[in-house]
Amino acid sequence: MQKPQLFQWLSRAIVDWTAVVACFTVAYWLPHPVTWLVCIVVIGTRQHALGILGHDGAHRLVCRNRRLNDALTGVLCMWPLGIPLAGYRRFHFQHHRTAGTDDDPEMIHKRALPDWELPLRRGKVMRDVLLDFLGRSIPHVALAMHLTRPVSLRDALGPACMIGGISVLSWWLGFWWIPVLWFVSLATAFWASFRMRLWTEHVGADHTHRLYAPWWARFLFLPHNTWHHWEHHEHPAVPCWALPSLREPDAQVISVSELFRELSRLPQGESLETQTASGSRPQVVAWENPAGSGGERRDGDANEVSEDRTLTVTHV
Repeated sequence: MQKPQLFQWLSRAIVDWTAVVACFTVAYWLPHPVTWLVCIVVIGTRQHALGILGHDGAHRLVCRNRRLNDALTGVLCMWPLGIPLAGYRRFHFQHHRTAGTDDDPEMIHKRALPDWELPLRRGKVMRDVLLDFLGRSIPHVALAMHLTRPVSLRDALGPACMIGGISVLSWWLGFWWIPVLWFVSLATAFWASFRMRLWTEHVGADHTHRLYAPWWARFLFLPHNTWHHWEHHEHPAVPCWALPSLREPDAQVISVSELFRELSRLPQGESLETQTASGSRPQVVAWENPAGSGGERRDGDANEVSEDRTLTVTHV
């Protein structure tokens, strides 16, 4: 089982931040609406990628020193996105304990806003992504902020001080457009990327889809091996860079394009597992919660959660 390695995590964070700085540089030297739109898309996808690295930090998978783990996660990932680390950790661990149940905070989010109904109508995903660029994402961002709200004053100070300090400094230096570009990206392309990923994880499954993702999907909305979400739920103490090593060579998976195609055919109220059991849909592998299950396995000290799941494999 792979353990946290600071270099592996930090090198990925540096690449993401390098892309963000490059976009700021391009926007400065080529101030054109098309250039800014491209920069917003790239910055938003890298914000999402930093959020995935922050997720690893929430599981304490950056390094073994807890204080250093949380400091790096906050400064490089969570705080620039306006996310309090402890608040997110509370939200995410509850998701691991209750995934697929009525108490799952992700389900609370999806029930509160009518964007996740099945079947997934043709063109709905792209329509929602385009509407995200016109401000439709704002209620989702507001609800996500509420669900990951700070657990203490200290938890709130990190993102508040970082965002406030950088915004004031940028304004004082005459680069007021940097925080503007950052927050426009956060309210548009970041959430569009986040939305696309959410469709690939649990929607239409009893628990978690097991996927294969092409390179373009990995860049746009499935960064840092997040398409190995099934493996993450099975081994939450394994860092993102090591998740591919957990997948068996003969593992039966579904591609991203196949998943979206099957979600468009799925009758309301049914999961892909139900359809597959009847022989009418391609194979999907998922975790199911047994009756009375209490949540996920404590897989090392990185994840203060418990596990009691039954693995269900459905065949064509």
